[in-house]
Amino acid sequence: MPTVGIIVGLVLAVWISVFTLFNDTVMRQSFMTGNLMPPSVYGPVVLLAIFGCGVAWRRGRVRVGRRDLVAVVVIATAACSWPGTSLMRVFVSSTGNIANLAKTQDHWRSAEVLSYAPPGTLLADGVDTPGVTDTLVAGADDPDAYRLANVPWSAWWPVLRLWGGVALLLGLASVCLGVIVHPQWSRHERLPYPLVRFVEELSRPRGGASRLNGSPNEGGLDAGAADRGWPDSDGRGRPGGRPGVLRDARFWWGVGVVLLIHLLNGLRAWQVDLVQVPLEYDFSSLRVLFPHAAEANGAFHLFRPTVYFSVVAFVFFIRGDVSFSVGISNFVWVALGGVFIARGAELGNLPSETDNGTLLRAGAYLGFTLMILYLGRRHYGRVLAGAAGLRRGDAGERAGVWAARGLALTLAGAVWLLARYAGLDWRLGLITVGVTLAILLILARLSAETGMFYLEPNWAPLIVLSAALGFEGLGPVAFLTVALFSNVVVGVPREPLTGYVVNALRLAEGVGGSRRIGRVGLGMGAVALVALGLAVVASLVLVHTRGLSPTEDWANRVHPSHPFNALARQVSDLAAVGELEAVVRGVEAGHFAAAVPDGGALLWLGLGVVLVAGCAFARLRLAWWPIHPVLFFMLGSIAGVKLGWSFLIGWALRLAVVRLGGTRAYHAALPLAVGAIAGELLAALGWQAFGTAYYLVTGQAGGGYTILPN
Repeated sequence: MPTVGIIVGLVLAVWISVFTLFNDTVMRQSFMTGNLMPPSVYGPVVLLAIFGCGVAWRRGRVRVGRRDLVAVVVIATAACSWPGTSLMRVFVSSTGNIANLAKTQDHWRSAEVLSYAPPGTLLADGVDTPGVTDTLVAGADDPDAYRLANVPWSAWWPVLRLWGGVALLLGLASVCLGVIVHPQWSRHERLPYPLVRFVEELSRPRGGASRLNGSPNEGGLDAGAADRGWPDSDGRGRPGGRPGVLRDARFWWGVGVVLLIHLLNGLRAWQVDLVQVPLEYDFSSLRVLFPHAAEANGAFHLFRPTVYFSVVAFVFFIRGDVSFSVGISNFVWVALGGVFIARGAELGNLPSETDNGTLLRAGAYLGFTLMILYLGRRHYGRVLAGAAGLRRGDAGERAGVWAARGLALTLAGAVWLLARYAGLDWRLGLITVGVTLAILLILARLSAETGMFYLEPNWAPLIVLSAALGFEGLGPVAFLTVALFSNVVVGVPREPLTGYVVNALRLAEGVGGSRRIGRVGLGMGAVALVALGLAVVASLVLVHTRGLSPTEDWANRVHPSHPFNALARQVSDLAAVGELEAVVRGVEAGHFAAAVPDGGALLWLGLGVVLVAGCAFARLRLAWWPIHPVLFFMLGSIAGVKLGWSFLIGWALRLAVVRLGGTRAYHAALPLAVGAIAGELLAALGWQAFGTAYYLVTGQAGGGYTILPN
């Protein structure tokens, strides 16, 4: 049993659940989670690999093996979805700060938008209430006295029952979904899982056989390796042995150079006058050559790129067409935006609006969801048949069969909560929850196939329903309910639990075989359940003690305002032409009967489906096809905008290495890539620890230095 790994994983899970919001909003350090490779988890894994597997085993004091590293990742990442941007960073303000925001929003009051909010969807139903909504801004009398009594629990209960319950059920559904797709992605499609490969390369004993084929052209798994696993011994009975990469000087060069650069840049951020190594470059002078493109959405990061070492290094673990497609995505997006601007139009990109660019990206997500189902149709068909009791699944499918049953129950529970406590028509609830699962599925797929650890879909379920039914079919109440769901529960899913689950299952399979997948899934579900409770309590106590952070303008004002701004605009437009009452009466007869589909919006959705499906089929049938469907997910996405340059640089470096030195040079570069990733994680963890120590000593937030994108 990996005792050390279990203990470390549980400690990290509790620490992440309780401390993340304080770190992110009060101390303003690099986010503890923030992405699918959280430095608060993978940083300790690197340390454990170096000092546990690499040093302590020789002294005979501590027995740390690969299973311990896997246990840390499995347990700790199960807690990472709740306390950060995916939920609690926006949950409190999006449900509790509305009464305070409404005081300054005249257009909300004129449109009476709060009157359309169903009871229980907002704290105190959006009414300014002394001792409840005011402490969200002012905090408690003693801002350092963190007490459960500071929180008005009775006022929060209806909100927690609805949105907290839906979030929990979707989290459990994410675990079930991960268990279902795992055999198909891991053993049949043989996706590369770059995050998993990093941990395995970091912990593989010298001379140990890699279960990854390591080909510079494929980056996939060796056939049958998933069932064989890796030996967890160095051949002399010691668990794990010293990882082979720790004996390679190229690894330490990668760690050392990256650490040195971030040390110098971090000291400069903390006002220490030392040399700075620029990682952000300014090509703004070139904007005059492309006047229309320079005005397009995403152009800022195109002309001011930032280099992330870990992203460049991960490119060595994935296929060239994937990295190339992500790398050019922002170029394509800005060029398209420039064409629209030149023609007097706009390529819109607001996540909560039915803008053409947003709908194109949403269609790509929905289209690739269909492709995933098509590629795994035999596997998913067997799982569904087993779940329905129509066939007896084999040993490898039993976990998926039970997960499918769990998925059905959790989805039904989420739809019931929305219908019971928000009054949302069950059919609208089913579509909303189904679209949300499609988003979470694609985010997990992107992590497993591309290694992208920083992801944002930048669209919400509301736009699909708005396109299909129109505001006339939804009505103001259902519109606001789905908008609140999109804002509160879906939020900004940079830390999707599905992404953590699929990577954790692949890691666990490597050391324990496929028979333990069900147990790992159950364990992650249990940790996620407890972590949600801890995150909710810690976040509410923090906010009601210190008040909402004044530096978090996006999370506390901009993001919570989206649903109400959108509703106010729709209500005002209809009221101006005298059609608002007719829309309200029409919805009473039935949402689908009153539907007025938006033809233009559906056209853009359909275009996204066609483009991604066509690209996927071309990639399957044409060996020379250079573009991966990931291109269409990244168009206008903040992930493609921020990381595109790093992927393109990594693609160029990898291509040069393979073309000039062949496979031998490619394998020689892998330890350097692993070292660069490890160095960036250690730097992020180190500056995080320094910022915490500085705050504990001085009581003030320091300069702060961000390494991975926040």
